Amino acid sequence: MENMKHLLQTPIRLLPEHLPRTIIYGSFLAAFLLIIFFNNRFSDITYPVFWRHELLDKATFFFDPLLCHLLGIILAGILANLYLKNVHSTEPRYVRLLMAYGLPILLLLLIYLLGNYVLKPSFAYSRPGAIAEPLHDPWITSLVENLLPVDLGEDIQDVPSGFATRQVVLFYLVIWLSSQHKKDNSPLLTHKQEIIVLSINFFLVFFVLFSRIYRANHSFFAIVVAIGLATLLFWIFLSIVYSLKYGKRARFILAETFGAFVPMAFVFLTYSEAPDKWAYFSLVILVITSIVYVLAGLNSLKGENH
Repeated sequence: MENMKHLLQTPIRLLPEHLPRTIIYGSFLAAFLLIIFFNNRFSDITYPVFWRHELLDKATFFFDPLLCHLLGIILAGILANLYLKNVHSTEPRYVRLLMAYGLPILLLLLIYLLGNYVLKPSFAYSRPGAIAEPLHDPWITSLVENLLPVDLGEDIQDVPSGFATRQVVLFYLVIWLSSQHKKDNSPLLTHKQEIIVLSINFFLVFFVLFSRIYRANHSFFAIVVAIGLATLLFWIFLSIVYSLKYGKRARFILAETFGAFVPMAFVFLTYSEAPDKWAYFSLVILVITSIVYVLAGLNSLKGENH
């Protein structure tokens, strides 16, 4: 029992502590986009064919969203490993590496499954039709789909964009990790390093969002919904982490996150073509957050005293 408890405590204990304001500002921006553009009238809007250019065709083909995912995972892994090396230097190296690179991979895997089996079926919007002249999948996506029994880019469902959702979550994750502090409370990165990291991070998320619209893989509406859902999912992740890490001290974050989820769930329900699936997803989120709220109150998973 003690070994199991220690196993559960370790990842929670090793996760970063600082909550940067940048994520809060980004969340407000995502909410603003949802308020302005969250309307299914945008579901037919795609990138104009006559604005396409051969150079952009090649660029969006080479910078495959999967390549951007991989670069985002590497960037997040490097930052997480740097944080763990400075703050938890006594932990075995393999534990630090497993935690650093396992976190972004696990997050993307969960969001991929959630998007394909819950979110897209609950909205049930079709992708842009032939009139939008969609370009075929980029090279890595096509290669993976030919090698593995997965459907990454050519399913018929549009909302939300899976690639956009995952990349926005990676975007928030990199911001979160890059804003952490060392053991002596100094910034993890120098100002110059932070500018470089955030510039790469912004390029990756922007390019994925742009390429999904440019190649007519998704409508504008699908991208806006993806940004909103990614922001919501990352806040749920953060609130669960902080609640389990700090117990009663951080349960208000979980309560506020769920409070924000409730009205958004009803808004999404308005545009859902399969409301029963969206209602089921909302119920699952309610159950999970309720369980975490109770556990946080019991302090049963805290690995350290704070």
